[in-house]
Amino acid sequence: MPSPSSEPDVARMLARAVRECPPGHDAWLGQGIAQLLSPELTHQRTPSPGAIAFVETSRVSPAGLAADCAAPQTIRTVIGLSNAAIDSIGDLIGAHDRAGVGLRRLICPFAVFEFGVSGPIVREVARGITAADLQARLSFPLWAGPDLQELMAP
Repeated sequence: MPSPSSEPDVARMLARAVRECPPGHDAWLGQGIAQLLSPELTHQRTPSPGAIAFVETSRVSPAGLAADCAAPQTIRTVIGLSNAAIDSIGDLIGAHDRAGVGLRRLICPFAVFEFGVSGPIVREVARGITAADLQARLSFPLWAGPDLQELMAP
């Protein structure tokens, strides 16, 4: 569970994760931090193919493969959650190209990433952080565009 000093960051991450799942839509919650979404979402133990899976991960390849988590194979939309700090983004997203669960999106306290054929795309950043700040900590290209948004506080 999060330490008291990281609770605001975790709250921001969880509030952003809830926005991924429309009201009344089914969710499947993996172990760890994903379980904190339980009061906010309608979740199932046996997932339906249309459900959205939320999984905790600590290692994601630039292609969006998370080898340290599991999600039911019947679910097509998998959202990764990580409570990593910005200083450890190079360990979080790095050369981990082993087989793994394909993530649609990765939500962290400081940014939201999507994964495309060209690599990770940053879609949202926390106030005071830029895409250049993230790129400086990575050893591969990070894509960002004019539609980059602020990751709002909860």
